[in-house]
Amino acid sequence: MAKRNSIHAALYRFTYSNNLPDNLCPYFWQLVTAVILFIPLVIIRILRFIAKQIPVLRNQLPGRTAGEKHLEGFAIFLGGWVVYVFLFCIVNMVIYFFNTKLANQGAAFAGMLFTAIGIIAAIVFVIISLTDRRCDKIAQKKWEAIHNGQVYKPKSNILIDFIKAWYHKHCPKIDWE
Repeated sequence: MAKRNSIHAALYRFTYSNNLPDNLCPYFWQLVTAVILFIPLVIIRILRFIAKQIPVLRNQLPGRTAGEKHLEGFAIFLGGWVVYVFLFCIVNMVIYFFNTKLANQGAAFAGMLFTAIGIIAAIVFVIISLTDRRCDKIAQKKWEAIHNGQVYKPKSNILIDFIKAWYHKHCPKIDWE
């Protein structure tokens, strides 16, 4: 029994449509695709969050000296150049896929490396965040069950259900609550 207001169902509805499928196999693979598409959005959100924090940090430093202002200007200048180099490498990577003669191969390789590191970092960040959140929820539910004198029964997980279905070579029907 899957819940309509779960995180994976919300991501599916956000990416595809409001109609949730009744079969686990296509739902699982479409959900995997949605997660892959969701990663660039997470990276953009993180960059936006950092960009919004810069004015907050600037306002927390009243009475800055001229040296601090010059250091801040240099940091912004250096940060701009780093962003320029990243974008240059990523653009060369995209050009390299279409025409190997036009692109700078070293920059294209660096772009592939930066992209891979960014994707891996985003995946690790999302996995750690979701795991911490899930562990906290499970610990809270276990504590509440023990405190109320009940037995804690864990809920089914869509990934584990899919692996079991794949192993037994069948696609079960999803019952939505």
